[in-house]
Amino acid sequence: MNNTDYHDFNPAFLSSHDGYAGQMDASGSQDVRFINNVSIGRSDANGFDVWSSTGVVKSNNIFYPVTRDESGGGGYLLVADPGFVDPGEDPTTADFRPRDGSPLIGGGVGTFAGVVIPRVDIRGKHRPTTAPAIGAFEP
Repeated sequence: MNNTDYHDFNPAFLSSHDGYAGQMDASGSQDVRFINNVSIGRSDANGFDVWSSTGVVKSNNIFYPVTRDESGGGGYLLVADPGFVDPGEDPTTADFRPRDGSPLIGGGVGTFAGVVIPRVDIRGKHRPTTAPAIGAFEP
């Protein structure tokens, strides 16, 4: 819940797996929840891969620029540019907070299927109990 992934996909995994690897993967798993996540990856990767899994729940996730979901069952809020302040691969300069107007702001859910979403973000900033930001950071 409330994760921010940036370029966290290894294309070599496609050929070594089932051919449908996703940016968020729960293959061969049970009772996994993907809620309020944002993932920036490759257009040729799936959003989710839940091959041979049961009890997977997906809600309010944003993927960019992913164009397909081989797992079925939805779980996308939208497939759009998330509007980060300054994304990048250098951890000393990257800023993954949502900028003004970002679809992440207020796009999440505070509870889902009886699960309460964490009430603070990665920096310890309090999240609203309804409509928190999607991803690891509140604005």
